[in-house]
Amino acid sequence: LLVGHSLLTVPVSDNRLSAFKAGSMTDFTGNWILEKCDNMEAFVAKDGMSWPKRKVASAMGFGVGKHKVDITMSPGGPTMDVQETTPFGQTDNKLALDGKPQDLVVMSGDTTATMATSWEGAELVHVVVTKNGETTVTMRRKLEGGQMVVSLTNDGVTATRFFKKQ
Repeated sequence: LLVGHSLLTVPVSDNRLSAFKAGSMTDFTGNWILEKCDNMEAFVAKDGMSWPKRKVASAMGFGVGKHKVDITMSPGGPTMDVQETTPFGQTDNKLALDGKPQDLVVMSGDTTATMATSWEGAELVHVVVTKNGETTVTMRRKLEGGQMVVSLTNDGVTATRFFKKQ
């Protein structure tokens, strides 16, 4: 398969794999589970989570070993299906990777935010804005050492989540 002047071999048997421009787009396809997180307490406090909810989330390890993400990238990378399952619920979002804002379904099932997703080199950058405009979170997704690393930044406070492929 010739893509962007590079020869890529894609197994025909796995229709979840797709042709990505060599060196610029990353294929996040797979089933992932949260292995570790850093600075979540400070991040969720900045994000407005109440003290009692923060304590419950902290006692649950912020989802380590329980937060699952199933990602399917479409051929050529124009969309990404993301199904997340946590102890608090499940979401299913189909994201266009074109930088245009679209409704984001959150754990409560509401669409209280929009997300614009685009590529910056090999990283996917998601900018989430609450519909009341009060909160903006930038999420950066990349592959590093076999892990999917997701950084979340809200007003200068960054948390990082590390997922391993199942």
